[in-house]
Amino acid sequence: MTKAPFPRVSGGNTGFLKRGVTSICGLVALGAITGLSISWLGRFHPVADIASHATWHLYGALTGATMGVLACLAGRTALALLLVGACAVATLAIPPWSASRETWSMEQLIAQPAEGHIRIVSLNAWHSNRDPDALERFLRSVAADIVVLAEFGPARSALASRLADRFPHQAGCNDNVWCAMHLLSRHPIFSARTTSRHNRTGPPSVEVGFGPALANLSVIGVHLMRPIDSRWGSFKEVTQLAGRVRALRDRRDGPIIVAGDFNLTPWSWNWRKFRAESGLRSDGPWPASWPSAPLKLPQLAIDHVFISQDMTIARIGVGPDVGSDHLPIIADIAGAKR
Repeated sequence: MTKAPFPRVSGGNTGFLKRGVTSICGLVALGAITGLSISWLGRFHPVADIASHATWHLYGALTGATMGVLACLAGRTALALLLVGACAVATLAIPPWSASRETWSMEQLIAQPAEGHIRIVSLNAWHSNRDPDALERFLRSVAADIVVLAEFGPARSALASRLADRFPHQAGCNDNVWCAMHLLSRHPIFSARTTSRHNRTGPPSVEVGFGPALANLSVIGVHLMRPIDSRWGSFKEVTQLAGRVRALRDRRDGPIIVAGDFNLTPWSWNWRKFRAESGLRSDGPWPASWPSAPLKLPQLAIDHVFISQDMTIARIGVGPDVGSDHLPIIADIAGAKR
């Protein structure tokens, strides 16, 4: 008779370990159920919606804890520990693995978009960027039509000037640390305006209008408040931004792109609120883009590209590490180039 790989064992110390593992797994499962219940309430209150961003990790914790409890009840304490550990590793490893499947290669980055497509890059460049040279190399190498940069403040003014040979048309508020948005373009800009959080005109943003060559495209680059920074701040900024999109549609003909650091995952009710109230859509996949520092182990998809219904995202993914705690989002979009 062969022995089971994880035999039942008995004894005082083993019994204590079994009870301890069972109790911890039970508490983790209870915490995960509580978190998921709170996240469901996010549809009614923005504070509860904070929990929704951890939905994937809460499900991972619940799965691992449940398997651990069941294994302990069957007397397989060693198996319980193995299952809990494996589930924890998988929960943390799957988001960066999934993002790696959507990572653009250097050949794809430097290749020109297909005929009739434009390429937009969105990046939170990070005030504490640890490798500005890598950031500049990336912006020079990627075959982008439009680049939206958040946390691109006064310290990056010199870089913006150096990039003028690559992107001769620029707009933004990078001279204001409370706004720190900047847009780079290869195409002429017909109109531009910004909003800043310090004067309560809205979330940090840069809004740019293009001409007939880009089908009168409008692009809004944005950096929304983190949900944990204010109980209602993120909710209010989403409402403001959705209102600006509707006003833009009334004021100006042409397709619309909104791109930037939303600090919202697709699990979030607040994310869904913006999609519903703006009339825009965000086609998946939504690769995890944060955090990529200090370890390149992104867990949350909080950087997004929303498009109007008359456009199509042909391809979307993430770019390389450029010294930020975010990975760049890169999208090739059809419907905005004649």
